[in-house]
Amino acid sequence: MAPAKVEMKPLSLIVVAAILGAAGAAKAADDGEMRLRMKVETCIRTNAPDAERFGANMVDAANFLIDYICVDEIARFEKYQQNSRMIANEQAWSPSAQLGDDEATEHFPTELRKRLADQAAQMRAAYAKAHVDPDTGDLVLPKDAPATVANFGIVVNVASADTPSDFRALAGRSLLEARKARLSAQEAR
Repeated sequence: MAPAKVEMKPLSLIVVAAILGAAGAAKAADDGEMRLRMKVETCIRTNAPDAERFGANMVDAANFLIDYICVDEIARFEKYQQNSRMIANEQAWSPSAQLGDDEATEHFPTELRKRLADQAAQMRAAYAKAHVDPDTGDLVLPKDAPATVANFGIVVNVASADTPSDFRALAGRSLLEARKARLSAQEAR
């Protein structure tokens, strides 16, 4: 018995291509995020002995590690996560929500609705080509992206999240290891 022939309709091919494209983008995002996470962890582990030695107490030493010594690496990691989420959210919005085809805008003048629809289409097109720089966490928009899209990305990045708790936990563990190593070295003398 011959295997059944599967005929794919053009719409099915588009859906499959979109799924495969999203999976590839997610893999790239995971690689970039992991690379930046490793930089943060390396910074914390490398600098923990000095922070432990010079900190007034362990809390101050941990805060010094997170807020001053490794702040740039943490900021890049957080920016990468935030920009990756923003791109994913922009790409996931329904066309009708972006185009303003809802009751909230139905009373707008036709010309304003058309302008909103054009801007939404430009944003969708720009974010479809956007990516996040895996070294800096910066949002990279296509060169032809309109100013409204670039400004939107800047406004979204003004607010930053709190430092992920796993980095604070790593700082604490690294400081404890540094203290144990220092005390062991002192006892050995």
